[in-house]
Amino acid sequence: MGKPRKNWQELYEEYSQETGNDNKKKGKRLVRILKSTGAALNNIRKLIFSLFRGRKLLINLLILIALATGGYFIYSALFQVSDKEQIENNLLDFARLSSRSSADTTSSNLLKSRQLENYIAPECTVSVRVGMVSGTYTPGNVNAMAMRCKTLFKTANLTFSDILVNVSSPTTAEAEFNVSFQGVYKQGGEAEGVRELRCTAKKIDGKWRFDSFAIRQILEK
Repeated sequence: MGKPRKNWQELYEEYSQETGNDNKKKGKRLVRILKSTGAALNNIRKLIFSLFRGRKLLINLLILIALATGGYFIYSALFQVSDKEQIENNLLDFARLSSRSSADTTSSNLLKSRQLENYIAPECTVSVRVGMVSGTYTPGNVNAMAMRCKTLFKTANLTFSDILVNVSSPTTAEAEFNVSFQGVYKQGGEAEGVRELRCTAKKIDGKWRFDSFAIRQILEK
């Protein structure tokens, strides 16, 4: 038979005899540390044992996995936005951010113009038969152009409608849509028109960004 295990008090007595009365405080501190460590290890052992005891844990794990899997598919079916919907939403956001209402301030116009950068590819080609607008742009260029155009108008309302999106590959897409514009110049006078545009988009870092806009037809002057 092996030697009987000593309890904490016996260990403390031995430590006190070895170190002398001057080290009693150190001995007590050591015993407290050892007791705390032992209690913590014992609690961990009980927890692990209770988790892996019997078949109940396996059943609970299987139920949990089934619920998580089912929840993921329900979320994907009900809440995940398709590529077509993402592109359509991006176009609607682009029109909203490009517009200016009578309530907009300089700060709000700056913020809205800056947000346009999130929808533009690193290089975007614009061909809309308007000299001051057509060209090749970076996201920062689009921001600056939008702000410059807004300063000309008291109000400017840009609307995209009848949007048809075709996702040609996992990373490329095209869309055709009608654009209507109504604006009131700060210097007086109004501007309006309807155009049919075509745009292309690329998926960059998981987000759809527009890399070209081109006019298809002038529907109304």
